[in-house]
Amino acid sequence: MSPFEFFFSFYGLLLALSVAVVAAGAVKALKTRPWRTIGVLTPLLATFVLMDIATFWSWAWDSMRTLPFSFGLLLVGMAIALIYFFAASFVFPEDNEEWASLDEHYQARKRYVLLGAMTSNTVMIAAAFLLTGTSPLAPAGLAAAVFYVFYVATLSVCLFLRNRWVNALMLGLNIVLFLFVAVATFNVETPALGGGG
Repeated sequence: MSPFEFFFSFYGLLLALSVAVVAAGAVKALKTRPWRTIGVLTPLLATFVLMDIATFWSWAWDSMRTLPFSFGLLLVGMAIALIYFFAASFVFPEDNEEWASLDEHYQARKRYVLLGAMTSNTVMIAAAFLLTGTSPLAPAGLAAAVFYVFYVATLSVCLFLRNRWVNALMLGLNIVLFLFVAVATFNVETPALGGGG
């Protein structure tokens, strides 16, 4: 096992805990709630978070696998993953009886999830650019920057507007983009962020 693989196994384990938290919350909600109170927004948020974690995980591997292992890299990776774990913990409620519907829970707790996701992605992208020395104008860097601007803009709309359908649309657009990237890269090895220059 290489030093980076050692780091990534630790980092991946922490991200996997975020996936487990979301999955466990979904199972609990389905077991204890009638369908009419599940709503649209929390399932969309859960789908978004799971896809974001998968994208995040893949992008970390692609952009950081050429970096030498260091204690600093380990701490940055741990901080990023722990912020995401915190965010994922708020996707579903601890007590399903406390909320009339999961849409109500979404409106009350969305800021923790969305700000956590944006913070983790911001730290990850900044670390990747700084550590790899990639120019934002390089092809891979430019693609990451455009994706990031779209991501922050749509999630910011969710943060500032309470309209149910606008929130659903913004989350849905991110999910569609994730699916598009998944299909487009299904059988393609993506280059590391530093590969473009």
